[in-house]
Order: sequence, then C-alpha cells, then structure tokens
Amino acid sequence: EGMTPEQYVTEYYASCEKGDYATAFSMLPTHQQAYYVSAEQFEGTLKSYGLGAYTVAPQQENGDEITVVGSQSAQGMEFPYTWTFVKGDDGSWLAKSRLK
Repeated sequence: EGMTPEQYVTEYYASCEKGDYATAFSMLPTHQQAYYVSAEQFEGTLKSYGLGAYTVAPQQENGDEITVVGSQSAQGMEFPYTWTFVKGDDGSWLAKSRLK
C-alpha cells in the first residue's frame, strides 16, 4: 500500500539484503509463499544462496498489469524474476506473480 510496483520490488530486495527475511517473505505472492512453506524456510533457502547485489528495472505498464524485472546475484550468477502486478478493487496494485 502506498508504493508503486517498482518501489515494492525494490523494497523486497532491500529487505533480503538487510536480512529482514520475514518482511521479504510477506511480500511474495501467495503461491510463492506456499512454495517456501514458511518465512523460516524462505530465510534458510536465501541464506544458503549467498545473496549479492540486486537491480530493479523500471516498471512496464501493459494495460491493466504492470511488470517489474528484479534480479539478484548469488553464487556468481544472476537470478532475474518478472513480477506482475494487477489493480485490486480498491485501486492499489497487488503482486500477482513472480516468475523466472
């Protein structure tokens, strides 16, 4: 709430960088939360990757959706994800998906 999709994705990566995995986990779309099962398992997974720097590209509007590509380095590789946002009934943007 109160953030653009680009700001939201940036905040997600900033939370990961600060080690605030509970906040980052809560920002994931629900299907991604279900994949990781819990914030604790999410934290363990990310810590094992040895996360590095991140980048967030400017958001792209496509009709009723906005996409934002965020990428984070780990183990010498880049891991880009495309986040898709849709407008909720109240007009705020909701994280619909995060896909490789």
